Amino acid sequence: MNYFIVFQNKTYNEEMNGEYLWAPQRAKGGKKIYHWTNMTKVKDGDIIFSIYKSNLVSVNISKGIAVDSIRPHDLDKVNLWNKNGWLLKVKYNCLKNPINIKDNIHEILKLCPSKYSPFTKNGRGSQGYLFQIEKRLGEYLIGLVKEKNNLKINYLMEDRKSVV
Repeated sequence: MNYFIVFQNKTYNEEMNGEYLWAPQRAKGGKKIYHWTNMTKVKDGDIIFSIYKSNLVSVNISKGIAVDSIRPHDLDKVNLWNKNGWLLKVKYNCLKNPINIKDNIHEILKLCPSKYSPFTKNGRGSQGYLFQIEKRLGEYLIGLVKEKNNLKINYLMEDRKSVV
């Protein structure tokens, strides 16, 4: 099982309502962008943390792998990207008590990779969409979610259909 962080400041509501993640395959100039190509690294059952306006708001479970897809119509209003992309179906588990990343940034930064970190050294989200993170950071975030939301379940359930 792998862990990822997705930044959805412009697309959270649409993607959450549609139970998917979507990213373009290439920038308008044709260049591949690593944080978009990370979509192809997600496997069935992987955990993806949704960050929206500096808060961890949902813990998601991948329902398969990313497939080639035209940009969903509900993202047309954003219209920042090429239409060809990857679509990943996910089960969103929205938190009753979101986690403010800034309140925990010192510990989070200790667990971030030095290259392609989802957060900058000053604690802001890095510019990008989907970032793979190490198991230690993923487990730390799960711990914060459990603590803040008074959860006493094992997130490593065999079916992983629901984290919260």
